[in-house]
Parts: sequence; structure tokens; C-alpha cells
Amino acid sequence: VRLGVTAGWERFAVFEDDLMLLTDPGRARAAIEQALCELPPTADALYLEYCYEACSTLRRSPNTMHIARAEAPGCSAAMIFTRQGAQRVAELCSPL
Repeated sequence: VRLGVTAGWERFAVFEDDLMLLTDPGRARAAIEQALCELPPTADALYLEYCYEACSTLRRSPNTMHIARAEAPGCSAAMIFTRQGAQRVAELCSPL
């Protein structure tokens, strides 16, 4: 995450090394691209996979078809960080 902040990347992804894609890579890419188009400019991150979240607590906006806001995800195997989100994470993790 610090590398992304230092490099000044607008967005970057972090994936666990044991992540298993359960769909065609082309479909996954298309879904991610659509979600990124809908991502609000104030967003810190886009969870591509998360766990321990009840579907009933997800919040959806009428303006987005590919994004739902999680209430309290317990973990994530894949995330895309925005620059401001990466900066916040880096600050919260210091001095680790």
C-alpha cells in the first residue's frame, strides 16, 4: 500500500496469493471495469471479494448496478485502493 502512495498511483489492486477466480477472467474484468466506472470520487477502496458480511446488511444505491456498500466486512482477498484510500490505510498502519 505504501508503494502505491509513494508512486502516486491513482488506483491499484492488492490480491491475496491464493485467490481463486470462480468466473471467466474476461467476465471478471468487465465487472470490475463497470464497478470502477460507478465508484464515487470519495471512495477509498473497492472490495472485489470480502467475507463475514450478511447480504441483508449490504446497502445499494439506485445510481449503481455493480456496487453495494458493505456494513462491516471481516476480511478481503482482493481490493482496489484509490489514492486517498491508500493514504488513509498507510497513515493508520504507521509505524508498522
